[in-house]
Amino acid sequence: MKKKIETVAIIPARSGSKGIKNKNIQKIRNKPLLAWAIDACKKSKKIDYFFVLTDSSVYKKIAIKYGSNVPFKRPKSISKDSSTDIEFVKYSIKKLAELKIYPKIILNIRPTTPFRDYKIIDKAITIFKKNYKKYSSLRSVEEMSETSFKTLIIENKVAKPAMKK
Repeated sequence: MKKKIETVAIIPARSGSKGIKNKNIQKIRNKPLLAWAIDACKKSKKIDYFFVLTDSSVYKKIAIKYGSNVPFKRPKSISKDSSTDIEFVKYSIKKLAELKIYPKIILNIRPTTPFRDYKIIDKAITIFKKNYKKYSSLRSVEEMSETSFKTLIIENKVAKPAMKK
């Protein structure tokens, strides 16, 4: 009997990054960032299905090489610097329905967090399932090693404090 797909992970990997060219396929420890996210999803015991959502045929080939599904392409219209997560999530839900996949839980597994532990993903899914009536979403965060008052932003080539005391 085929396992019911309830928990789906999306690995969003658009091309066209302005800050670091092709950031999602840059190598860290001889492996593209994208591959680290794929590995975490493959190791997870709680993710029923995962896929890379990309607008790039190059990224698609890399994703498939490292063992990911790439069932549909991300449209350019939602692959801009200004595109939001909700845009690609809504698009993915629509496309997954065409594949007869109706997830109860959707994870956003960004390639830019390469050293995440799949056990933490599984723990988060377990916590969320126990609390789904109370909360509509869960987000992982990490405590900063320094105060956020030391964080700077660049405006017109000038570094300015991100927060005012």
